[in-house]
Amino acid sequence: MNAREFGNFSQWPLKELIEKERTFTVGDSRGAEIKAEIDRRLAQRNQQQLRTSIIIAAVSAIGSMIAAIASLISLYLTFPHSK
Repeated sequence: MNAREFGNFSQWPLKELIEKERTFTVGDSRGAEIKAEIDRRLAQRNQQQLRTSIIIAAVSAIGSMIAAIASLISLYLTFPHSK
């Protein structure tokens, strides 16, 4: 791993951040800064996945509603009401 400038962790790849974090002790403030950047990136990734999951769930719900309405129409046309 090549030497990188400390303090600008937003430019580091996540893999390098994780590897570098392991070299610090628990009380070291530099390790805490790296851990904070790792947590920020993971939270951002989780937020994107949550957004995608919500969109997929909404599309699925709409599809289910369309299928239910189509089934009702099909039943009504198959068994018409007699007057």
